[in-house]
Amino acid sequence: MDDLRALTQLGRDHIYRLLDSGEIKCLRVGRQYRVPRSEYEAWKVRAVKAGSQALSPIPFSLSAPRGRGQRPGNRR
Repeated sequence: MDDLRALTQLGRDHIYRLLDSGEIKCLRVGRQYRVPRSEYEAWKVRAVKAGSQALSPIPFSLSAPRGRGQRPGNRR
C-alpha cells in the first residue's frame, strides 16, 4: 500500500476505493493487497488516456471547515 501511495501520490482512502472498485486489479493475500507492477502501469496508461482525472487528487472545497463556536448562532 505504501509503495502504491508513493507512486500515485493519492491518499489511502482513494487507493482503497480504486482497488475495491476493480479499477486497479489486485490480489488479496490475507488482509494485504498485492498489485503487480504491470497492472499499476496499465492503470496509469488508462488514467492518462482518460484525461488524467484518476491521477489528480480528490477535489476539495476551498471553504474553511466550521469548528465549534464558529457557527453564526453561537456568538457570545
